[in-house]
Amino acid sequence: VLTPPPPSAPLAARPHTRAHARVRACRARVWPKRLQRRAGGERGERPPPRVGVQAAAGSMEENRAERLRGVVEDPDALFGIVVGAAFVLLVFSYLFLRGRVCWVSTSTSSRERRTSSLTRSMSSDGETWYDALEDHLPVTAGMVDYASRAVPLLLGEDAGADGNHASPSSMPRLTKLLGTSVPKQEPPSGVGPGEKMPCSWSVGDASECKVRAGPNYPKKGLKDPSLPALYECVGVDIVSAGCRLDEAIPRLGPLPAGGSSWHKGCRVPRCITVNCQLPFVEGPKLWGEHPPEDAGVSVVLQFVATPELLSMAEATASGEAVGSDGRIPAVRLLQAVFERGTLELPNKARPGFYSSGAMKALAWVEDLENVELPRLLRPTVEKFNGKPVLLSNYGRMFVDPGGEWMEIDFDVRLMSWPTKSVLCKLRERLRSVSAHAAFVIQGTQDDELPEVVLGNLRLHGMDLEHGAWIDDDRAPAGARFAGASP
Repeated sequence: VLTPPPPSAPLAARPHTRAHARVRACRARVWPKRLQRRAGGERGERPPPRVGVQAAAGSMEENRAERLRGVVEDPDALFGIVVGAAFVLLVFSYLFLRGRVCWVSTSTSSRERRTSSLTRSMSSDGETWYDALEDHLPVTAGMVDYASRAVPLLLGEDAGADGNHASPSSMPRLTKLLGTSVPKQEPPSGVGPGEKMPCSWSVGDASECKVRAGPNYPKKGLKDPSLPALYECVGVDIVSAGCRLDEAIPRLGPLPAGGSSWHKGCRVPRCITVNCQLPFVEGPKLWGEHPPEDAGVSVVLQFVATPELLSMAEATASGEAVGSDGRIPAVRLLQAVFERGTLELPNKARPGFYSSGAMKALAWVEDLENVELPRLLRPTVEKFNGKPVLLSNYGRMFVDPGGEWMEIDFDVRLMSWPTKSVLCKLRERLRSVSAHAAFVIQGTQDDELPEVVLGNLRLHGMDLEHGAWIDDDRAPAGARFAGASP
């Protein structure tokens, strides 16, 4: 309720600007008796008689129209509305250009929308990590309000900003990446919850990863345990170089041995290297580039083709009968992606639920119920544990012209701030857990299913702050190794 001026200063006698005079005139038209009685000091008048419901509703509609007319006629109010709308449009345009706003397309049919909704409801609230977030949160992934609701307790100081990771002089120095800086061994028995364990890796079981299965996956959303992986892991390195490590193998190390029956006619690579580039700091919460001085650390995984893959790939490439092995559709997808030579989808399509041939990564913490986590953070971590992430927007693919190897580099710096904040703030907790990582090429149609794990492994007690060091010619001169000789 708008309070009129005191009776000692009649409304008509008070000095006002031209805009205030128009507002006062609007008020007088809307509530004539009430304003006149309060402003002029009239006393003793009885309130107007009660009117019916329909008459009251009509009066309310008339009052709304009068208020709107008063706002439109007021140049100051109109100017404020225009300026505010322009500012909001400018902010969202900037976020869209920076890739922090995702516009949801409405061009799909109602049947496709119903199918997508059904499939997402049958796929644990979303097919990817970001789809799961978007089901319950705004689409502005970089906004602080988004982060405060998506990942509680992450609005504190930037983890790692104090530079508490190891200096190059205290790291073991490597001359080549051989996949041996992280030993292959099972975690020691008797390690209790929260206790740190030695950093190591072991072979993973692909059947623990549930992947898409037909028929008609877009409608039914069926998922089954994966068949045996197409590649086996043969080496792991956790390494820093004073710069972001790109094109690690074979630039900084030889190709691993194995896959003796491979030849170029198989149309699949003998070796696959996956280079996960992790930052040490979270970076800006709203907008801006990630700090260029954050060289971060790389987890370099090396895989070699299994004999079964090479035999199926050779038969598929030559057009021979390939039998009834359920991994044949995944082999064809791998051949198509390898021939494409890039993580980007054809015709620059946006990766999503229906994108066939998109590379995706899955990672989940084992025995998460026994891991010590902040109480408010636990529901979020449990919900997104094991959600696949499409790598098309965050990585690059390097392919050997001779067809022998392929490398996939994906940079976590390009992901949203909540993702980087989780990894940075929980980096110390990784030293006391075991995690399972897998990589899959996404299939959608029946002739592309079932999906099969490309390669997988288990990581134990992953220590990102005390890995190895390797000299990289691409690193700045001041970021070179200052320790002992290799």
